[in-house]
Amino acid sequence: MAVLTWIILLVLANTDTALSQKPTVTVPPLTEGQQGSLTCTAPGLCSGSGPKITWTWTEGGKEEFRFTESISVEKMTEGTWKMSSTLTFNSLAESHDANVTCAVRYSNNITTLETVTLNVTCE
Repeated sequence: MAVLTWIILLVLANTDTALSQKPTVTVPPLTEGQQGSLTCTAPGLCSGSGPKITWTWTEGGKEEFRFTESISVEKMTEGTWKMSSTLTFNSLAESHDANVTCAVRYSNNITTLETVTLNVTCE
């Protein structure tokens, strides 16, 4: 949780240059025992070096894990790309109400993030 707090403080400290947009996290319906996927899309279009996308999974107020997933790149126009990352997992009943945060950090050290709460239903 301390690292996540540091990221938030970093964004607040750079309010003059920080992004006003958050990443978009797409959450499909999740059913216990089935595979689920979350997709995080970086805000805006990127040029130059792409951002780093990091996922953080928190259950019951405790950070369970943090990792950087591979980034998909879609060319939009000459010199600009749309960047996204997909997190795939097995949906478990214990994951209901878990918070998943997608943090997007650009090469200029500006970070923006979005947190979603999972709703896992039972069959």
